[in-house]
Amino acid sequence: MRIKRKLIYISFIRLTDKVSRDWYIDYSLEKGALVEYWDIVSLVREEHSEHGSLHVDYLRYLKTYEEFEALVQQPENQDAVYVMLISYSGRYMKPFRLLSKYSCKMVFLAW
Repeated sequence: MRIKRKLIYISFIRLTDKVSRDWYIDYSLEKGALVEYWDIVSLVREEHSEHGSLHVDYLRYLKTYEEFEALVQQPENQDAVYVMLISYSGRYMKPFRLLSKYSCKMVFLAW
């Protein structure tokens, strides 16, 4: 039996149908993947609402870096693959550093 790895999307944009389609979230769920979408807008940008935002059971809104770090440390998240939907730039480095601190597996696509 193969153990499924969890995919955790970390994003500074709200989850919408377009985001879910563009990043194959729906496809991954259909194939049985364990998926979470961590919305970190409150941590890196000014809080805002977005037209068409989804509210699904795999969505988490993170409000503090302490909450972020606590989730990373949970046993069920330690072998996850973190799909980084944030820019790899100075302004947004703290999430990358925090995940590196715990040797998390990150995927970043520069597109």
